[in-house]
Amino acid sequence: MIWILILISTSGMIFLGVFSILEHKEKILPNIRILICCGILNFVFGIGCYKSVSRYSVLIFTGTLIAAVMMDILWQEIYEFVWIISIVCSSVSLFTSGVLTIEIVLSLAMFFTVQEVVMKNVYGKADCHAFCSCAMTMALKGMALEFYAVHMFISWAILVISQLITGNIDGRLKLKKPVPMIPFIALGFFAVFVHFS
Repeated sequence: MIWILILISTSGMIFLGVFSILEHKEKILPNIRILICCGILNFVFGIGCYKSVSRYSVLIFTGTLIAAVMMDILWQEIYEFVWIISIVCSSVSLFTSGVLTIEIVLSLAMFFTVQEVVMKNVYGKADCHAFCSCAMTMALKGMALEFYAVHMFISWAILVISQLITGNIDGRLKLKKPVPMIPFIALGFFAVFVHFS
């Protein structure tokens, strides 16, 4: 059964990526490496999803997150339906899995408020949605607010280190030119989710 879920999730992610490439009137071949890398990553990550309760949601989430990574790298524009699919799947899984506790509900409420009210002024709305989607998926594994904070820290640390290496940060620690942030959010998520779950 797990192989079927991985196949559905990976092909769904590739469909989102191909759909967005076609809509932007770009050719698929120049971006085929991104599609293949994302497909392999989703396939490998999917093998680790062993709990039947959260299996569907985690696989669908990784598919949509990787599609968002592709969209962000290519155009710095993410379709809203990517986050809708992710949040709806995670919500259904949270309510049916039995892992929902008061601590997790409060953690998600606080984190969503910080992201969607405060942090939307620091970075884009799509980045806020990505952090919230990741938090909901982490909640499926019983992770609460401290894990969401660690995820944010790791994502920012990877971003800062990579931009220091490329010389894209000025003396005031501001980016000289904007870069897609969702790839860094995805890397941070995979690091936290795999290491702590």
